[in-house]
Amino acid sequence: MVVAKATHTELVAADGTISTPPLGEIESLQVVGNVVQRDGWLAAMWATAEEGQDDAWHYGFLNLDGRPPQGLAATPAAPGSVGNYDEQAYYLANPSALSLYLETSTQVRSIALGITGSAASTSFVRRSASRIVVMVDQRLARIVDPSTGTVTAVDNAAIDAILGPDALGHPPWHNVTITPESDFVLGQDDTSRYLTPRFLLDTRSGGVEPVLLERLAPLRTLDSPYCGDTLALDDGRLGLGLRDAALAGFYVGKPDGSGFERVGLPFRNVTAIAAKRIADTWLLGGVSGINAFCTPYEPFAAPPPNAMALDGDALQIVAPGAPPLVLPQRERLVTLDATGLCALAATSTDGPTGPIFGETRVYDITSGTSTELDGLTNVTWL
Repeated sequence: MVVAKATHTELVAADGTISTPPLGEIESLQVVGNVVQRDGWLAAMWATAEEGQDDAWHYGFLNLDGRPPQGLAATPAAPGSVGNYDEQAYYLANPSALSLYLETSTQVRSIALGITGSAASTSFVRRSASRIVVMVDQRLARIVDPSTGTVTAVDNAAIDAILGPDALGHPPWHNVTITPESDFVLGQDDTSRYLTPRFLLDTRSGGVEPVLLERLAPLRTLDSPYCGDTLALDDGRLGLGLRDAALAGFYVGKPDGSGFERVGLPFRNVTAIAAKRIADTWLLGGVSGINAFCTPYEPFAAPPPNAMALDGDALQIVAPGAPPLVLPQRERLVTLDATGLCALAATSTDGPTGPIFGETRVYDITSGTSTELDGLTNVTWL
């Protein structure tokens, strides 16, 4: 593994051997995807200081045995733009005739994208669960199947028809979210409420579908969606925070507005809801926005009788077949294991140089019981 300290970076082998990366004097080192290839190489980016200039970035493969690094076959089109797909480094190169490179320490594939332009054009690349998505000049452009090399043009006419023109009659700017957990790309705009979900792009079929949240009235998006999470799930559903006059909640449903159901307990006095899913378990956190850059929430009306709502910055873990597990508000650092059925929760307070950790507790989410790890801090799952 790679260990970064305040002053330098070290390589730590499985037997505990510590060595210095064979890169000379470096300012920073980033391992791409944190994935070591079967032959011991890993894709990496590192920066070196240049007198009177910005840091110079280098890209290549680094071996844990200390051998000299191997540079990539081409220069990435944008700094820091190398990703990992199934132990292959991927990146865009040759801006005048843009190509996608898929590369290991021993093999290189170059896939022409059919996009010509100038070096001034901005390009961006991210992977979904099984595809690689290319953007050019802030617009979705191509979808690549890495297993076959097939390149598909994105149906921007369908996207523009959903979004409609801006005040000048041009296609509006929109934000997209692309993650390796899902093959669906979420498109959002900021014309009415910041980061409003507007469309889903299926990277496998190329199909574009509008998001029709207006069908959920009186539910609407929360006041600061950008302070929480809106997710495109791997089955084509959406997960996002919604509210009415009295209650808020994290809901999951289809883009056409059908099948929406709330996950776990409702919230009150929140401007957003943070959400993370591990396996089939949800970790949901209310975001009050107090002392933050978030837009203040509109006041909540009195709740319905007997409503069991969480207030403000509360945390709950919702697993299938188990009642929601509500954690004390003081336990702010929570991580789930790979099964989603065990949680680590650590208390912390702000110290002069960073967080000061207190109690660490392990929860069995199914039973709701917990055990304190006395005297242990900075614990993580393997």
